[in-house]
Amino acid sequence: MVEDEEPIRRAARRVLERAGYEVLTAVDGQEALDALGTDGPAIALVVTDMVMPRVGGRELAERARVRGVRIPFLFTSGYTARDVRESANLDPDAAFLHKPWTMSELLAKVRETLDAG
Repeated sequence: MVEDEEPIRRAARRVLERAGYEVLTAVDGQEALDALGTDGPAIALVVTDMVMPRVGGRELAERARVRGVRIPFLFTSGYTARDVRESANLDPDAAFLHKPWTMSELLAKVRETLDAG
């Protein structure tokens, strides 16, 4: 879970862990890239905010792909999916969850993205 807003990051982690997922967190894309480059636990999905300091979600995904990371990404933003896709040049097929999300929306989108990946 890559999110610069601590309350959102904490809530997402709590929701996902209660559903049985193991969750690693990062405060921005750079911290997430560092975690992706370790020999730590296998990561099945990256849930990332689009707009963050240092490295945002789209740039995180691009840098990960360049490094050979082939895991699915679920992008989140307070902006609409249409606005994000247009302004960030995001793939129209990329998984996206609008903020603020509910617990059930987060869980459903995570499951959907994992199943599609």
